[in-house]
Amino acid sequence: MEKRIKIMHIAQAYPGGVPVYIETLVKHLDKSKYENILVCSHAYEEERFAPIFDVIEKIGMERSISLSKILKPAMAARKLIKKHKPDVIYCHSSIAGAVGRIAAIGCSAKVIYNAHSWAFNMRISNKKKLFYRWIEKVLALFTDKILCVSNFEKISALQNKICPPKKLNVILNGVDIPHLDKAIANSTVTKTSLNIPENAYIIGMVGRISEQKAPDVFVKAARKIKDEIPEAFFIIVGNGPDQESIEKTIESLDLKDSFLITGWINNPLDYLALFDQALLLSRWEGLPLVVPEYLAASKPVVCSKIDAVNDMIENGVNGLVVDIDDVVGTKDAVLKLYCDRLLYESIAKKARDVAETKFDLSVEVFSFEKLVLNK
Repeated sequence: MEKRIKIMHIAQAYPGGVPVYIETLVKHLDKSKYENILVCSHAYEEERFAPIFDVIEKIGMERSISLSKILKPAMAARKLIKKHKPDVIYCHSSIAGAVGRIAAIGCSAKVIYNAHSWAFNMRISNKKKLFYRWIEKVLALFTDKILCVSNFEKISALQNKICPPKKLNVILNGVDIPHLDKAIANSTVTKTSLNIPENAYIIGMVGRISEQKAPDVFVKAARKIKDEIPEAFFIIVGNGPDQESIEKTIESLDLKDSFLITGWINNPLDYLALFDQALLLSRWEGLPLVVPEYLAASKPVVCSKIDAVNDMIENGVNGLVVDIDDVVGTKDAVLKLYCDRLLYESIAKKARDVAETKFDLSVEVFSFEKLVLNK
């Protein structure tokens, strides 16, 4: 039997798209060709990942890019690199990207890094942006290939002089469309089971309840939408650090009877089946997996002008685009889809077409394998 290529994935655990990305990619890599090792922080759900990885190793990683909190896990990761001798080290996101690439200095493995969203594009101080740019430039010297999840990510890397163009590769995040179709078809979540009125027009978002995802904008827009669409009902699928303040805002805007926050859900696709419209109003993103999932589910999407929006949505064709933090614009976009049934149906159909042509998972897997195999 031909020796399998050993890929070590290094990732810090936190709710969001990165664990979904890793899980989906590894599930669809040929196990006769690849051996997959996961090096992660202690918070990863072992039951979820154990069936798809050959080995899982855990090290402490905190959500801090400070040198003192990077070097210790880097030393632990280096020991694991020496133990397993991977052919490829694939580092995910800023913190694990720093830990893994420092750990890999001087080793013989091919080092791949995926920021999933550049830290210097976040809504942070200029001083922090400068620091993150400097970190990425230095670590790029020890990286063979940098995988960008959108064309904007590549452009941003070039504009910030992170590395030479030859190191940058764009591979759009893919969706396992057959799995999504099956999950939606088999969903047992219904309006009745959630005590939602049968005539409700459901407007939902899937995402962490945090500043990045702008749940405050969603709730403020919900109040204005409810004034125009009395049967409107709103769902946030997820949880997060800002949940308590968002719940207070919902109550203060007299939306408590028209709002559901699900909390942490293992399979948010069960809820996606209920949406009449799907929103993502983030303030910054790389290429969020949830938008291609919305598209694949044929949901009319209202999306903010995040970094990768042009890779996902042609405004008015397969979704509607609004300005970041634009409460009134969000309300207007939702009403436009609600009032114009022909537009609604046209966008829903085109959404699915775009998902099938641009975001099919097989394209992502093929491109990743090509990246791994090309020295």
